[in-house]
Amino acid sequence: ICRKKNLGEELQMKKLLILFILSCLVLQTALFTSCSDSKSTTVITQTTETTEKITDYTDGNGLGYDVNDDGTLSVASVRGKKKIVIPEEYNSKKITAIGKAAFKTSEAEEIVLPDTITTIENFAFTLSTELKKINIPKNVRYIGINAFMGCMNLKAIELPENLETIDIFAFDATGLTEVVIPKNV
Repeated sequence: ICRKKNLGEELQMKKLLILFILSCLVLQTALFTSCSDSKSTTVITQTTETTEKITDYTDGNGLGYDVNDDGTLSVASVRGKKKIVIPEEYNSKKITAIGKAAFKTSEAEEIVLPDTITTIENFAFTLSTELKKINIPKNVRYIGINAFMGCMNLKAIELPENLETIDIFAFDATGLTEVVIPKNV
């Protein structure tokens, strides 16, 4: 009788575990699909973030910048445009980083980064579903958590030799079919 009870409990636990895993997968798929496929959700999210995000500088090209502790700048926000070219400096300050979620849900198809960039922060390009082409400059040392997650039109990327760290899920759920990873990563 004890053995039957233990087997029954074990079977029940397995069923609950399977149900839980399936529920998580369905929820993840539903959330990811609604974020990447819905233009209205993307626009609302982008509008909310850009109005809540306070930047130190905003240029005439739709780029916002934050001042780093060392006096350099991070790209903090972006608006509009299919092709975005980040300058090496703004207001005589060197641009060295793409800030956290700076391009999140951006509709840019091509982004050109200067060689002054050393860091691509967490979530920098997350859900930029239209992104097809981006260069990773030779001086980039760090690519953050989920930096390119959901960039489904990004098919190829070449990483620089000086890159030291690719954090977890940096290229999760992308369209990448070709990645060149340097030896020292």
